[in-house]
Amino acid sequence: MYSPHPPDNRIRAFVPQSLVDATQNECAIPFGQFLEMGRTVERLADMIVASEPDLIPFFATGGIPFAIPAMHVLYSRKAYDFVDGTHFHMFPGLSWNGKLDGIDSETFFAGEFGQLIEGEAATDGGIRIWTLDATFTGNAALCVNISETTASRFIRVEGEGGAS
Repeated sequence: MYSPHPPDNRIRAFVPQSLVDATQNECAIPFGQFLEMGRTVERLADMIVASEPDLIPFFATGGIPFAIPAMHVLYSRKAYDFVDGTHFHMFPGLSWNGKLDGIDSETFFAGEFGQLIEGEAATDGGIRIWTLDATFTGNAALCVNISETTASRFIRVEGEGGAS
């Protein structure tokens, strides 16, 4: 359904080993908010289909509660092109303080995602990138639809809480 970066971070039925020491937050969530999360995921799937992105990066831990369910919605709607393992790409959160083989998360993301952009843009020079993330406390879904960007340009979009 998605490509994890680094590759050993694929979520199966447990949390990837590299995320075990990640910051954990406990939140009391009223049942009505779970229902709204479901509606939000349905809307996210609608937005993904409508925007026809080439790449959909998302970030652990903020994007997982929305991206994984959105993939399931897309699959159940038979939108198989989006869950073929080439569109969704999971990365460590950009504000994560850990290191992957001595590389901080921002540098890792720039290198890995930069290669994906270059590869995708090589086909016709244009690329559609659609991403989602929540703040590191998991209290908001920030959706960004960046369309028609090129491999030579990264766009940094900051929400009210800053970049994630």
